[in-house]
Amino acid sequence: CGLLSKENVIILPLIFFCYDFFFWAGLKIRNLWSKRVFIFYGSCFLLCVGYLLLRRAFIEQTLILPFFQKEISYTHVLSPYFGWHLLTVIKIIGIYIQKTIVPIFLSAIYWINPLSTIKDYQLFLSFLSLGLLLFAICYEAKRRPQISFFLAFFLIALFPFSNFLPIH
Repeated sequence: CGLLSKENVIILPLIFFCYDFFFWAGLKIRNLWSKRVFIFYGSCFLLCVGYLLLRRAFIEQTLILPFFQKEISYTHVLSPYFGWHLLTVIKIIGIYIQKTIVPIFLSAIYWINPLSTIKDYQLFLSFLSLGLLLFAICYEAKRRPQISFFLAFFLIALFPFSNFLPIH
């Protein structure tokens, strides 16, 4: 029901998986291989794919990886090449992490220019902040799984806003 009201609910199975991984499975993927878990996550995956297909069929605005549809030009894609687009997505995630840690110059909308060179200082800061966040998740996983879970929750929650799958 949440899928019909807000698209961000599509990340909920990933958050469930993180919760199961950190608290139920004891940080071991092999503990998650059971029929019950497979049926639950398989049905979540099928629901998400079905939702994306229905949305694409009925709402013309959703595009799944438009980089491979070269015959049509899309202006909302961050870059015509997937590699540059992915680097721009990393830059966006890094900017959001930085805005969370140091909340200055906040705005409702952030206009982020696509990368045109690898020498962008924001890209370097984004890789650094994302790397530190991933390191903190891994480092604290055994000692304080609650902290690791909520850091992973934060990172997963950024995914819908990263423009990885462009929506115009």
